[in-house]
Amino acid sequence: LEARHAEIDNLIADHRIAERAKTEVAAKFIDEDVLKERLGRIKAGWPRVQLRLREHLYRRSEMERLLNLAGAPSSPEQIGVSADLLEQTIRSAAFIRSRYTILDFLLETGLFEPALASIIARYRRHTEEPLRVGAAS
Repeated sequence: LEARHAEIDNLIADHRIAERAKTEVAAKFIDEDVLKERLGRIKAGWPRVQLRLREHLYRRSEMERLLNLAGAPSSPEQIGVSADLLEQTIRSAAFIRSRYTILDFLLETGLFEPALASIIARYRRHTEEPLRVGAAS
């Protein structure tokens, strides 16, 4: 919990928002034994979860197609979001709500950093934005 609070302090400049984020994170924080149990249940049920996700979620390409068809932006650069801002926003998003989200799942399973790196790499390839030395990771 302390590590998450330190990350919040590094990511969120506004003290009031940072304190609220700490409250949200504390509300969903679980101890190591409960985490192990949760991850065991996720692992046991993963084939069923994958099937449900495939049935209910759009693939990225289909979502982009639908947004484009509606005339809506379908990528961060279309609304002026840089790779650095996208990364900071995704990192901060895990702390904003006490509800368990995909970001919490990724953090708990150790998949957050690889997933974020994949998103940012795809963004940089798509926009041809160069990787800056010293960019957040």
